[in-house]
Amino acid sequence: MLSPLSLSSDLSSCTRCAGVRSVSLRDFRDAMADRQYRDLLEFHLRSHGERQLEAALAELLGSLPPEARDAAEKLADRWDRRMEATELWGEEGDAAVDRICGEAAELLRERDADPADDLLFDLFEVVTLRFALGATRSGDIRRVMGIRRRGFLLRNGWWLLSAAVLTVAASLVSSPTVELLLWGGVAASLLPPAARLVSGSDESGGGR
Repeated sequence: MLSPLSLSSDLSSCTRCAGVRSVSLRDFRDAMADRQYRDLLEFHLRSHGERQLEAALAELLGSLPPEARDAAEKLADRWDRRMEATELWGEEGDAAVDRICGEAAELLRERDADPADDLLFDLFEVVTLRFALGATRSGDIRRVMGIRRRGFLLRNGWWLLSAAVLTVAASLVSSPTVELLLWGGVAASLLPPAARLVSGSDESGGGR
């Protein structure tokens, strides 16, 4: 399952590994305290394509018990309707977690479901994935959220720059062994951008 959340400083590490969440809701909330909620959405647009987000959302919803799935869909619909009026995007991340999870807990209790942290985290992920998917598809939504979708070169600039530097170095050395190592570095630097293109992470759709 694609994990859309992170604890690292650049939001690039996942809270799940092979479908098992690697951090608690409390730890994630604390880690989000020094950044805005929109930073998390920008991470999605930078790292995940539309097909990945769709698959992650479908898999996450499918893993929920019926009462929690109903609560998750109602919660996401509710936040979608508030999209233009809410100031959630600029809020501190921990406050955004509290707002979304607070409503999630109410909806779960209405359905006689225990609002345990893991289930609240699932519902938070559903809302976040829905927002990210909408932002991936629509420039208007991105403008409402105050985020920008960077182009292929900006998203992969450091990898491409590394490949260029290593290519120049490989053309200048005289040692076959060193040259082979440098060309291997070029190939390794080009793998992440190529993988994003193949997986759909650098899709250009949704740019209106």
